Amino acid sequence: MADPVWLTTLGFPQKPQYDGWTENLQRTVVEYKPDVGAALARRRSSASHVPSQAVFKINTVQREAFENWFRDDVKDGSLPYLWNHPTKNTEFLWLFQGDPQIAPTAFDQYNLTISIIRLP
Repeated sequence: MADPVWLTTLGFPQKPQYDGWTENLQRTVVEYKPDVGAALARRRSSASHVPSQAVFKINTVQREAFENWFRDDVKDGSLPYLWNHPTKNTEFLWLFQGDPQIAPTAFDQYNLTISIIRLP
C-alpha cells in the first residue's frame, strides 16, 4: 500500500504560514559519567526524528476536507504521509504527533495547527 500524500484538493495550502513553521533538531547523543574523569558522550544513531509544528490558514471547505483526509487517508494520524518540506522543498515522510488543533480566527477562517515528526 502506498503512503498517503498531503492534501492537495480545494486549494489546500501546501506550505504553512511564513511565521507558522518551527523545527526542533534532536540530539542523538548518549552522555554518561564514568567513575573517574570527565563525562563522556557518543552518538546514539545517525538518523533522528525531527519534531516540527506548522500553522495553516484555512477556510470552512478546506477544514472539512482536512478532517476527512485526517480521518480516512491517514487513519486519525496513525499512518505516515508524504509532504514536501516547506523550506527544503524535498519530499519527506511525516507522522502526526498529537491531535491537530483548529481555531477560528474570523468568519470562514481558521488556523490549523499540527505537530508532526519528520521521519528519517
